[in-house]
Amino acid sequence: MTTRILLARLPREFHVALTESLSDHADLVVVRQCPDEVDLLLEARHANVVVVAVDAQGMGLATADRVLDVRPDLAVLAVDWTRRRAWLCRFQATREQLPDRSLVDLARTIRAVAHLVPVPGNGLGAPEPLVSPLTAQTHSARGHVRSISPLEDR
Repeated sequence: MTTRILLARLPREFHVALTESLSDHADLVVVRQCPDEVDLLLEARHANVVVVAVDAQGMGLATADRVLDVRPDLAVLAVDWTRRRAWLCRFQATREQLPDRSLVDLARTIRAVAHLVPVPGNGLGAPEPLVSPLTAQTHSARGHVRSISPLEDR
């Protein structure tokens, strides 16, 4: 099976090193280098994996969120090349069993859940992304749970 890879806004040195390394693997094919986020979002339908650059301020993780909003089935590798750190970003579906509820209790539950999810108009805004050396969960701007796992240097 061929894995189709999109590269997004990678520093030149990292782009060259990564494409040279991937050329040794026949099943890993770079289908496009996307110069900007608009191009990336349009081309995401042609990929299985997206690799985005993350700078010192964490820019790039927001791009990963937007890609996952368009294609929640993708894996996005967010890479800080200068610090040699990387995160695997994916949407993670969650399911929580609730106790049997009456219609009144269900209405209270709906109201409570609505206050937990950042949506326009509820005053919460989007939570800040968590980035740490430990596996963490955060939410995209649309309130989806996103699993972030740092990748170890091998």
